[in-house]
Amino acid sequence: MKILFASTPATGHINPLLAITRILLAEGHQITFLTGSAFRDRIENSGAKFVSLQGRADFDGRDFLSVAPELKDIPPGLEWFRVAIERFFLDRLPAQHQSLLHAVQECLADVIVGDDMFYMMFNPNVIYRKKVKDVVWNERNWRWETNGTGFMRKLEQAMER
Repeated sequence: MKILFASTPATGHINPLLAITRILLAEGHQITFLTGSAFRDRIENSGAKFVSLQGRADFDGRDFLSVAPELKDIPPGLEWFRVAIERFFLDRLPAQHQSLLHAVQECLADVIVGDDMFYMMFNPNVIYRKKVKDVVWNERNWRWETNGTGFMRKLEQAMER
């Protein structure tokens, strides 16, 4: 099966998905991983094919102040959080959308798996027009679910279709 992983270019978003890609690669699936170019080596070293996010979506989430320098002047609190969400996620949506469309077409994905902050995962244009069978969203709680209803079960169900 051809599976596209899409992740915000930040370590905490990539790590859980990268662990899953290694399992799926060992099972013989074709994995393409869409994220920021700062993580190219990590993705390619896992054995997955790397595709870079384009334009403003391609940033290095390990360096907060390079993405949102104004955060250094805002005290911790709701305003800091609002600005961080806007700069890291919302301002990136148009470029994220274009990057995802390109990656889906390039790898002809059967299934897309994304992290919980990769918002363009739910764009009907990506899912229906590109003939993707299913989209699985990493809700960040997959590690603790044991009742068969969590992230890993959703991924298994998507792959069974």
